[in-house]
Amino acid sequence: RGLAFPFALTMLPVLLIMKQPDLGTALLLLPLLFVLLYVAGAQPRHLGIVAVAGLVAGLVLFFVPGLMNEYQKNRVRAFLLQGSNDTALVRSHNHQIEQSKMVVGTGSFWGSGTGEETRSALRFLPERHSDFIFPVVIHAYGLAGATLLFMLYLLFIGLILRTALKVREPSGRLLAVGVASLFACQMVINLGMTLGLLPIVGMPLPFLSYGGSSMLVSFMALGLVLNVGSDHPVEFGRGDW
Repeated sequence: RGLAFPFALTMLPVLLIMKQPDLGTALLLLPLLFVLLYVAGAQPRHLGIVAVAGLVAGLVLFFVPGLMNEYQKNRVRAFLLQGSNDTALVRSHNHQIEQSKMVVGTGSFWGSGTGEETRSALRFLPERHSDFIFPVVIHAYGLAGATLLFMLYLLFIGLILRTALKVREPSGRLLAVGVASLFACQMVINLGMTLGLLPIVGMPLPFLSYGGSSMLVSFMALGLVLNVGSDHPVEFGRGDW
């Protein structure tokens, strides 16, 4: 019963964002909620029950007419039918994934640089400046550049979690963990969809994808973490929380 209020508080913006429609941003809030509830002390078996209920709700959302846009359903269907290239559905809705995997596959270990060869390879890749910026990085800078980028993201998220460990005040620690989870989920979802491991949703890569609102929110979230790490509030208990 204690999980009812946090879930209700989260589902309100989820439903409003889905109404836009923006399925990617709406789904981003759900793993954040689970991580924060787990860190706050929720029992795993209770979260597991809620996760099963959420899976059932997702199936209802998919199969009941009018709750999801048809193009969103087609993206999921096309992802599940990968390999069946004889169907028009897969050819039409998996074009972006196939182009992305082709760009990634043609990148060498050191990459092709930022010259004419890279521009020629990217000309058929849609949204390469925003959601599909990662294949551009791989083709331009190769496996070495992508590995370095991945390591920088892991270091960045690790430093945020290190800040969370230093904070003994509950709300500050939850805030830092939430921001780390936000960046981690964005990174995993973006990399997964550009490599064909997840269905395509609108998900920018933090600090790399084109877009002013994403950059602004990312810096605001990072500013909150810096504030929590530099300001030591009044402690309500002697031990660590």
